[in-house]
Amino acid sequence: MREIDFVVGPSREGQWSGLCLEPALRISAPTLEELHHEAREALILSLGPSHVACRIRLRRQLGQIRSRLPCSGPQGREDQQIVPAVVAEAARGPS
Repeated sequence: MREIDFVVGPSREGQWSGLCLEPALRISAPTLEELHHEAREALILSLGPSHVACRIRLRRQLGQIRSRLPCSGPQGREDQQIVPAVVAEAARGPS
């Protein structure tokens, strides 16, 4: 099964947008659930019947992942080692 990755993030107040590089697609919707539906619709239009062999993944932008990580302040040196590993794992997505 082929995986199609959409990098998603908030585009404006109450709106989400997604971008896929291969095939080149751009989508937007008010919720993440509807964004996933829009991604499937875009694949149907782009790939035709072969869209059934594709799995869609919505991935958040790396900057959003970093901004949501906990930070213990300047004395928390352990965060300096943990954060890069967590960001790399989040960018890879689930196994």
